[in-house]
Amino acid sequence: MTARLINAPTRTEIVFVRNATESDQPRRLTPAGRRNIGRGGHDRADEMEHHANLVPWQILVQEKDGDLEFVPVNR
Repeated sequence: MTARLINAPTRTEIVFVRNATESDQPRRLTPAGRRNIGRGGHDRADEMEHHANLVPWQILVQEKDGDLEFVPVNR
């Protein structure tokens, strides 16, 4: 029923999580997520990024010998 409701091909493509932070973690912390991040990459985050989202990016960038640039937030 849920798969049909959101137009997912199968119910195995649906994952329920508690919040946006939890849903974002697998992209960076799982082997599948790490395969999509190249070595020596360059990532950006704004200065207002929440700690829970920022730390996994910092860890991943360090593991991949990449760079993390902080973009200033202004008006």
